[in-house]
Amino acid sequence: MASMISCKPTTNNFSKAEKISLLDTLSHNFSTDIVDWVTEYEPNDELLIVSMSLISAPALLEEYKKTGGIENSPSNTRIDEFIRLKILPDYMLTNENNDTLKIRLTDTSEYYFNGGFSFSGLSLCEKNNELYFKHWIRLDLDAAFKQLKGYINIMLFFPENNMKRKIRIPVNASVYKKLNNLE
Repeated sequence: MASMISCKPTTNNFSKAEKISLLDTLSHNFSTDIVDWVTEYEPNDELLIVSMSLISAPALLEEYKKTGGIENSPSNTRIDEFIRLKILPDYMLTNENNDTLKIRLTDTSEYYFNGGFSFSGLSLCEKNNELYFKHWIRLDLDAAFKQLKGYINIMLFFPENNMKRKIRIPVNASVYKKLNNLE
């Protein structure tokens, strides 16, 4: 996996067209997954919301070709650092026993503040010979599960204006499926 070096974003000077493009790209690439550190068929109480965005900036692609990574510095700020995600209250998650599970949202949750998340994870991945940023948010649930089904409704937005997208993310996660994919 390629590396990312990160620091705090500066100001959001990206154009409206760039923001709309990112909202559209992320909106069409959302999925859910089990955390990568699941190693046994034991119940799990963490869920990942995952999305990807295409890297098209020539300078970033050139840096990746030269170094195998992309450095994030104030002179190289990415637009995705400014986007936020809010979990809407009308979601439905049920485990293998048909119990309803709730997402625990507190200001102590990772990267959660003022009612919204910023992406807590970022890695580089290649798909169809193109380079992508893979973004994720880790959610804590109020109970463990082996299988989880339902949906999560989110609002994806830029805080400084009214640019947003409401998205329904289907959930069909299984500890069994995750471990079988790792074997």
